[in-house]
Amino acid sequence: MKDNPSTVEKGDDFETRALGIILRLIESSQISHLSEHIKVYTRKDKGYYSSFRDSNIYFDITLEVWPPNSTRSSFNYFIECKNYGGPIPVGQISKFVEDVREVGGLNCKAIFISNTRLQKGGYNIAKNLGLMLIQGESAEDFKIVLNKSSQPNFKDEIPILKPTLDTSVIDDTVSPIIKLIDDVIRSAFKELEETRSSSYNIDKLSKKEIILKAETELKKFDPEMFTLGRAVNINSLKEYLKDTYDIDIKQFSSPINLLGNCDFDANTIGLNTSIVDTKRELFVLCHELGHFLLHSSLRIGQVTYQGFEDSKKNFRTGKRDLENPKNWIEWQANQFSSSFILPRAVFLARLWLYQDSLGLSRGKIYLDDQQDNQKRFSNFVHRLSLYFNVTKTSVIYKLNDMDLINDNSRIKSVGQILDQHSDEFGF
Repeated sequence: MKDNPSTVEKGDDFETRALGIILRLIESSQISHLSEHIKVYTRKDKGYYSSFRDSNIYFDITLEVWPPNSTRSSFNYFIECKNYGGPIPVGQISKFVEDVREVGGLNCKAIFISNTRLQKGGYNIAKNLGLMLIQGESAEDFKIVLNKSSQPNFKDEIPILKPTLDTSVIDDTVSPIIKLIDDVIRSAFKELEETRSSSYNIDKLSKKEIILKAETELKKFDPEMFTLGRAVNINSLKEYLKDTYDIDIKQFSSPINLLGNCDFDANTIGLNTSIVDTKRELFVLCHELGHFLLHSSLRIGQVTYQGFEDSKKNFRTGKRDLENPKNWIEWQANQFSSSFILPRAVFLARLWLYQDSLGLSRGKIYLDDQQDNQKRFSNFVHRLSLYFNVTKTSVIYKLNDMDLINDNSRIKSVGQILDQHSDEFGF
């Protein structure tokens, strides 16, 4: 009979599992495409010298973010995982914070993973100083306890350890990379949320969850997509859908504004003949693929579905309100399509390539009322549209969504440009 595992073995299993989740996601995710700017180390790979101790301090995982042409990192992530038989002592959190502050430099993000809750004092230290806390009751069950930043400019990001914050070295090149890393780390663990199940069996997936699903599918379709930074080939995608899901692509003519459809029973995706061989075809095809992968278990009839109103623009928030099942279904399919065709790391790398070719700094595209800047903006949009085989509207949406436009135009804002061309989507 096999002996029960010791406490040490259980602890090792928990820590190995927790750290393995992050490492696998880093290795398999889109940020590997930005390896020249993101350096990943484990405890075995690198120690950080402390002048106070005259020795190195080691962390379970560290990620360093290096801006282009920089001689040092401007952002560092420090990740520790601890397994305890009871509540985590205050001293463990204090030691982790002090270790990071001694060697981390500026703009450090500290992430502490434990198998049990923290003592109240330790929790308060983590909350007040800006740590991300992840708690797991077992090697298979994790939840994010502390996550969102209270710092005004970083509310949707993993918090920066307060004593290390220095915004002067955070530029438009670094910010998109930080957002990508934050999303990868968050997606590794389950967040505490209310159940997303609603009527009609619709999962109200968040934007980040849809991005993760799209990128997972994209890596199945083209395992080298993020490594080589290439665009989706529509003919190869059609072959993949047939070989993998036995989905047939059909064409139809329709007098109404219906660009595509999917039939779960017949296992077909229909494309309106008016968009075939145009820059709208790929987006519509992937929109319908999103329905196949996200909505095959829906319990809603076509008549009921068509009876719901389309989403309306909320002029206070600048976004569309999701008030009924149809709004959620179509929003999710649009998000899936955009994430599949224009994956963030590949999109960002291609933009940087164009900026490099013009001798411009990498980062946000500057847009104002000057003719030269408007012409440059249009040129970027045109080149990205050609490369990814999508409409210019799709490109502008992605640039806006990734906060890659520095909009100072007084005549026509990016939002007005999007509203002017929103009918191109047809959804």
